[in-house]
Amino acid sequence: MYYQSQKNDINIEETLIVVVGRLKGGYVARTSHCACKRLVFDNDSHGFHQLTTWITENMKVNRKDQVVLGIADMNLQWMKLAYYAKSKGFSPLIVSPDAGEFHDLFNNKNAYGIMQRIKSGHYTTANLPEGIYAELQKGSNVRNDLLSKLHDTREEINRWIDCYFPEFMTVFNGWEGNNAIHILTYFPFPEEIRGITTDKIALICNLSVETAELLQKAAQRSIGINHGSRMAEVEIITLLNQYHVLQDQKNQVNVYLENFCTSLREIKTKTKK
Repeated sequence: MYYQSQKNDINIEETLIVVVGRLKGGYVARTSHCACKRLVFDNDSHGFHQLTTWITENMKVNRKDQVVLGIADMNLQWMKLAYYAKSKGFSPLIVSPDAGEFHDLFNNKNAYGIMQRIKSGHYTTANLPEGIYAELQKGSNVRNDLLSKLHDTREEINRWIDCYFPEFMTVFNGWEGNNAIHILTYFPFPEEIRGITTDKIALICNLSVETAELLQKAAQRSIGINHGSRMAEVEIITLLNQYHVLQDQKNQVNVYLENFCTSLREIKTKTKK
């Protein structure tokens, strides 16, 4: 979710300020007018319709021409409400993220505090993208999530190598090359490498004889752990499979993003003509 800073240009005399907080399974809404009763509504289409009706009625009663919807935070739980508010012509505003008093408990004091922040301009306007822009934003979020998972998986594989075959990295500059992955897949433990010939290692893992000899020498002097090897093998195979899946998913998302970027450039080019 992106935010757009905005100076305070709300006409307080003409605007109804509505503040919404989370409840278990739903929301509660309050207005800037103490005479108005609060509204508790569910997290579904009926509840959102109740909110629209309640806001419209309060605008008429208080003779307000505009309405803003104050939210104390913005995350995936809030996005559907923010999009809904935008579709109804209500401006969703996000209270400054350093408003630590608004995390869980939402009562009259909290609502008043959020309203005061809005009146004094301490808010941001949520930029809720649509169409291709929404695709690009979501795609970027998915890609970042995959990159984070890839980083964690790489670190786990590095730790595995350091425990069970630390000398492995003296033969290969890294484990992400095809040859290194073949070794980790077929002969992950030094004792396995010590038990076969260099020619067989070279043939199965598509290595040069020289590299196979270096690998066998590294295995002979290894100080890696040689206990619990059966489950350790399950672990490294699982991690390598996870690594390949994440790489494929990341590449697929990159293709989607590139296609959306191409489409966006074409749209902008046509618009300029």
